Amino acid sequence: MENDKEELKKVYRSTKEFEMAIFPRFYAERLETKKNEDPRAFGAGLAEELLEDIRQRLAR
Repeated sequence: MENDKEELKKVYRSTKEFEMAIFPRFYAERLETKKNEDPRAFGAGLAEELLEDIRQRLAR
């Protein structure tokens, strides 16, 4: 029974991933707000997040 509980535990690698899983509507609203404020900065932020995610995956 204990093995079943361990299998159900999810490990989040970032606060962004945690927010997306636990608070999907809040995360989507915040993302939309950021996008409307400055579209160019929003795109740069997405690119930085993508590069950081790739670095973390390659480091494993």
